[in-house]
Amino acid sequence: MKKTYFPEISFVRAIACLLVILTHVTLAYPIEHLNSPTLFTLLINQLARVGTPIFALISGLLLFNSSKNKKLNIKTFYKTRFDKIVIPYLFWTIIYLILVKLTHAQSFQMKDMMRYIFLGEGYVHLYFMVVVIQFYLLFPLITKFINRNNILVVTLITTAFTAGWYLIRNDQPFDLFLHRAFLLNWLAYFFMGGFMALHMDKVKIWCSQHFSSLSIAVLVSIILMLAEMKLPHLYQSDRVANLLFVPVFTAFFMSLFHVKANDRWKSILEYIGDRSMGIYLVHLLVIGVMGNILPASFWNPDFMFIHYILVILCTLAVTEIIVTIPKSYYVFPVSKRITINRQELIKHSFYVR
Repeated sequence: MKKTYFPEISFVRAIACLLVILTHVTLAYPIEHLNSPTLFTLLINQLARVGTPIFALISGLLLFNSSKNKKLNIKTFYKTRFDKIVIPYLFWTIIYLILVKLTHAQSFQMKDMMRYIFLGEGYVHLYFMVVVIQFYLLFPLITKFINRNNILVVTLITTAFTAGWYLIRNDQPFDLFLHRAFLLNWLAYFFMGGFMALHMDKVKIWCSQHFSSLSIAVLVSIILMLAEMKLPHLYQSDRVANLLFVPVFTAFFMSLFHVKANDRWKSILEYIGDRSMGIYLVHLLVIGVMGNILPASFWNPDFMFIHYILVILCTLAVTEIIVTIPKSYYVFPVSKRITINRQELIKHSFYVR
């Protein structure tokens, strides 16, 4: 049985992708002299920190969805993931390391090559690819024990475990355990996605029926985020509060797709969502190039949203050029949409009414 394409998931993944870009654009300004525009960019940065955990959740959802209706062929599974994840990760690690060496954007030492590869330190965002690879390595084993009946209990346990881990990890003596690329920092989000995948029918119905409640929950979450902030100190994405905020925002974005989004915005965001991995891998390259060719006066926080739109457009242009290259799936994969049959279409239409 073929896995089903869920347009709302591409929609949510696109929003997560745009939030990640926003996180990095808002870090492009010097903070030596804190003023109102700079503080505003930092505030936006903190609100956007749900983007990467939502990416983790969606990765788990897609992975569980790909195997829920069929027996997992381990050899095919690892071969496919190696082609779609490991090769693009290694390719972009090399690209960013070359650019780092040429531009002196950060220190580069051959002795640190193992950290660049196995901890994703080739550039600041590549650690997340290592996180995904770790989960993929464990997934065939996970599927032997996790099913539709116990996924909720497992999700609750891993969420509690992850929260506890966040609270005690700074006391760990090993640098590896403190690193953001360590799977335990993200495990709960993968299982949240697994729960959604194995109960997708009910999740979609619930989200489409509770837009008002989810809107209030998002508003409360934003208020709590603002109360939590201690600018200019910045929180990372892997923190206890996000274990609450991320499922709330994810459910809200799914509800937004079904209740409020018009066809034009759905198409635009699904397009971005289908190319989200490429956008994630490319966008810091675009920011880096723009930072080197544009004058310093251009990077004024007063024009943050102009910078943001420009980075998005340039990143989309680069990814669109790359997908025209033969075997571009070795650079980054693009989601393939699967046509659902008439009976499934009627059922999906019922959910959104």
